[in-house]
Formats: sequence, C-alpha cells, structure tokens
Amino acid sequence: MNEEKQRMYALKLDETTALHLDLDGLKCALEMELEDYPDSAVELLEFKVSVRLMTEKEIEDLPEFDGF
Repeated sequence: MNEEKQRMYALKLDETTALHLDLDGLKCALEMELEDYPDSAVELLEFKVSVRLMTEKEIEDLPEFDGF
C-alpha cells in the first residue's frame, strides 16, 4: 500500500527539534523563540530547518513534547 506523504518542516535549535505542518507554523515558532532573546544574543543562535516527507502514521507516532 502506497501511503501519501505530507511535507513537514523540522526546526532544530541545539538538541530540540519541532515539526511544523506548514511554513506559517514554522515562521510563528521562529518569531516566538526569537522574542525571548536580546538582540545581542540572537546573532549567536543557530537554527537548522529541514524538510521531511512523512506519512500520517509516522506523524501520529511522534512523541509529544513541550517545545518551540
């Protein structure tokens, strides 16, 4: 059976990774995360963004977490 895959956006900061369903969610997460840092510290942050194709089952099987 060929399951349709959905594009997911992975946002990683240090050891925390958050998956977002769309670019608006990714953008919102970045904005909220950057609000917590003073301008001088923002230059030191290194976010990594990647795109993953995942099935609905793979998405459902992800652990829940409190992250960005």
